[in-house]
Amino acid sequence: MSIRRVSASFHSTQGPRPKRVMSWINVIKPSWIDQKLKWNPDDYGGVDVLYVPSELLWLPDIVLYNNADGNYQISIMTKAKLSPNGTVLWEPPAIFKSMCQIEVEWFPFDDQICTLIFGSWTYSGLEVDLKHKDSHLQREDTELVMGYEGEYAEKVWIVDKGIDLSDYYPSVEWDILRVPGKRHEKLYPCCESPFVDLTYEIHLRRKNLFYFINLIIPSVGISFLTALVFYLPSDGGEKISLCISILISLTVFFLLLVEIIPSTSLVIPLIGKYLLFTMVMVTLSVIVTVITLNVHYRSASTHTMSKLTRRVFLDFLPRLLCMKRKVKTLHKSEDGTTTNGDNRKVSAILHQAFSIKKKNNNRSNKASDSRPSFCRPRASFGVYDRKYSTRSNHTSALFEQMDYLSPHYTTSANLNSGSSSSIANAATEDNTIKRGKLPFGLQIDNDPQTSSTSHNATEKPYTPIQSAVDSVTYIADHLKNEEEDQQITEDWKYISVVMDRVFLIIFTLACFMGIILIILRAPTIYDTTIPLA
Repeated sequence: MSIRRVSASFHSTQGPRPKRVMSWINVIKPSWIDQKLKWNPDDYGGVDVLYVPSELLWLPDIVLYNNADGNYQISIMTKAKLSPNGTVLWEPPAIFKSMCQIEVEWFPFDDQICTLIFGSWTYSGLEVDLKHKDSHLQREDTELVMGYEGEYAEKVWIVDKGIDLSDYYPSVEWDILRVPGKRHEKLYPCCESPFVDLTYEIHLRRKNLFYFINLIIPSVGISFLTALVFYLPSDGGEKISLCISILISLTVFFLLLVEIIPSTSLVIPLIGKYLLFTMVMVTLSVIVTVITLNVHYRSASTHTMSKLTRRVFLDFLPRLLCMKRKVKTLHKSEDGTTTNGDNRKVSAILHQAFSIKKKNNNRSNKASDSRPSFCRPRASFGVYDRKYSTRSNHTSALFEQMDYLSPHYTTSANLNSGSSSSIANAATEDNTIKRGKLPFGLQIDNDPQTSSTSHNATEKPYTPIQSAVDSVTYIADHLKNEEEDQQITEDWKYISVVMDRVFLIIFTLACFMGIILIILRAPTIYDTTIPLA
C-alpha cells in the first residue's frame, strides 16, 4: 500500500490537549494479489486489463486508526483494476482527517509531527500482512513505545520516503521536511496474533514570516520602548503616559495571540513568554518611573539627603556612568576675593536700593519746596518719602534712615555712587559710630571706649545703623538659604537623572537578554533543512 496525492490542511479542535485536524485528500493506493483472479491473456484474445466493480471483489477493511471524522469507511466505491497475475489495484477517492497533537512550546517557530496510522480492522497480521510498496528499501530499527505494562522496545521497519509528493499541493502555512513510513507489529490483549499497521509520519515546519512581521517585530519594538521611557526627561510629565500606552498595546497583542494559538494550560508558547516578559518589564518601568519622579520633585523642605545617598548618586555613579555635571564657578571681585552668588545678589539689591532712594529724594525735595512750611515734616526719617513715594519698599526705607547716621552720609547720591565702599569709608572716619565688620566690606568700630563715647554723645545714630546691619544680614542669609535650598533641589533632580541613566542601561540589557534567552532559543531558527516540496 502506498500514499500519494497529498494535500494537508488544518483546523483547530477543542479538547484536553491542543489538537488540530489534518485533512488528506486521496491518500491511499492499496494493491494485493488475489489467486482466484488470475488468467492467461492468450486464452481471452490478449485481454490483459480488466476494470471490475469493487463491490464484486474482496476488499481489505483498511481504516485510519487515528480518524478525526468519525467515518471510517470509504463512501465512493470505484472500480478496481485487475491484472492477469491476479494483482488488484484500487484507488478510491477519499478524504481522511487525522488528529494531530500540536506542540505550541516554540510557537511561532515550531515544527509538528502528524501521523496517519492505517491498518486492518478485522484481520491480524497472519491473515493480512501490510507492507509498503517500496519495502525493498526499508531498514529495520527499534523504537520505544508505551504499552499496557509500560515502555518497551518494539521492532519497526522504516522507509525514509513513504509518501509520494509528486501531486502535493503546497501549503501557505507549512513546509514538509520528512515523510517516513513505518511498519509496526503490535500485540493486543485480545488476540494472540500481532496486528500490522502502517504509520506515516509527516514532519512539518511552520512558515513564520507572517508571525515574525506581525508579532515578533512589534513585540521587540515595544520592549525597547520600555527602555526609552528612562531617556525621556522627567520635567516633560509624559513618562507615566508612555508607560501606560505601552501597557495597553501589549494587552492588544495578548488578545491577538489568544485568537491565533490553541488554548492550552500545559505549556506557555514562546511568543507568550516574550510578551509576558515584556509586560513584566513595562510594569517594573511604571514602578521605577514613579520612584524617579518622586525623587525628582523632592526639595530641602520635604526630604533630607543622607551622606550615603550623596556619595553614591552624586559621586560614585556619575563617574561610573561617565556623566558630567555643570559646576557653579566662583567669581573674582575687584579686590581679588572670591564672591559667590549670594554676594552678587545682595550687591545688586543694594545698588537698586540706592537708586530708588536717590529718585525718591529728588521727588520729595521738589514736593517739599512747593508746599507750605506748616505742611512740611518735622523730622526726616524717611516718613515723607515712604508716604508720598510711588516706588517705596522696605529696602529703600531702610537706607533712607541712614541719611542721619553721620555727617559723612551727606547725600543719597554719595550712597549711590560710592556703593558699599563709600559706606565703609564713612563708617571708618566717624569716631562716634560703633565699628564692626559688615557684609560686603562694610566696617563698624567695635572699640568699647569709642562705642561708649559715641553712645553718650548721640543716642540716635547707633540704632539705625544696627538696624541696617541686621536687615542687610537678614537679606544675605535669606538669599544664601534660598540658594542652598535651590542647590539641594537641583541635587535631587540630578539624582533622578542618574537613576534614569542606570535603569536605562539595565532595561536595555534586559531587552537584549530577553531576545537571546527566549526568542533565539527556538530550535527551528537554526534548522537549515530544505523542504521536500
